[in-house]
Amino acid sequence: MSVTSLSSSESAVDYVNSKGRLIARSLGLSEKKYDNTFSVRIYNDVIIEKKYFEKLPITFKEKIESKYLNSTVSYHNKIDNTFKIGYFTLDAWRISKMLQGDWDEKMADIFLKTVRNEDINPNEFSRFFSNRRVSYFGAELGGHSNKLLFHNFIQLPLIPLMIRNTKLEAINKDMIKVGDDYCIFESSKVTPEDSLLLYEEDRFKEGLNPDYINPYTRHKISSRFFGEII
Repeated sequence: MSVTSLSSSESAVDYVNSKGRLIARSLGLSEKKYDNTFSVRIYNDVIIEKKYFEKLPITFKEKIESKYLNSTVSYHNKIDNTFKIGYFTLDAWRISKMLQGDWDEKMADIFLKTVRNEDINPNEFSRFFSNRRVSYFGAELGGHSNKLLFHNFIQLPLIPLMIRNTKLEAINKDMIKVGDDYCIFESSKVTPEDSLLLYEEDRFKEGLNPDYINPYTRHKISSRFFGEII
């Protein structure tokens, strides 16, 4: 097993910044400049969004079910962080693909369709979902404790058309607004038996934020130590 790396050259950074963060622009939000770092939020509770999962291409779902979902009791009714999924804003996902040299004209065309809210053939969406496992192992930037972070998950882009009117739509907009690139989950460090697993209706009975912008911590990481596991 090895981990690819993202290009960190000045020309590569200038290139991705010249392309802009078009999803942020389409939402009327500020476009954060890429500087060889990612801003990560780590939720300390579970986000459940079965609606989005059910829309994913069947091959993507089959891969997750075979390797991740079977470890969780009654997984057909729950979506939780024990599946080790990292939710990326589509702009940040595109940046990571570009810097790895894994971006082509067909993918760029479909991306622009999503920006313009155009109808997309369901088969075209498969271009966004390649069961891409990524990891980060390095220091937390800007901290005073030299804390090491280790993230290992399947990279799942948040497609605006696919998350419309779901809790993930609110999360996606909030991430873009504050400049976060992806989110993962603190409780992924524990075993499935110890994880917090709740049905959606139970969450609302507890009086949590209906937009699901629940407590999280933020970390800044160097993309030098971020890459795809191959």
